[in-house]
Amino acid sequence: MLLIGSLGSIASHASLHTKENTMPTSPTKHAAYIRKKYHEDAAYRARHLQLVKKNKEKNRERMRAILDGIRANGCQLCPEREPCCLSFHHVNPAEKQFGVGNYGSRQPSLDNFIAELAKCICVCENCHRKIHAGVLVLPTDAPRVVVSGLRGTAETLTACG
Repeated sequence: MLLIGSLGSIASHASLHTKENTMPTSPTKHAAYIRKKYHEDAAYRARHLQLVKKNKEKNRERMRAILDGIRANGCQLCPEREPCCLSFHHVNPAEKQFGVGNYGSRQPSLDNFIAELAKCICVCENCHRKIHAGVLVLPTDAPRVVVSGLRGTAETLTACG
């Protein structure tokens, strides 16, 4: 399966083809062509895997920047602001698809990552443990994490609250 993550990647992907190996025009034929080229051409496969690795790293950096930007606002329930003490709590555990702290191993798309963050609040570890122990009850209007503006840029991050 071919994953193209940005306009730069599309241009890079197109540059992988030589003039004598022109790409077919129909989507079905194109997919078959790419699949065949990927399996038969070791140099093409190596360049493709390099692009995939580069795009994954770029997305990982964007996700890290998003989390760092949200953590900069501190715990939404107490004054704790130290980033190493902060985590993300899913307000409704039934909606949880994955833990946002495990974004590196799961490697979700940036859109899925942002959608999962929207189900969370940023809390310190003490408040997080108190919530799970039932000692601390979240207010019904608990502010959720909001990521606004352009995707993945630290300058456009906000957390309600």
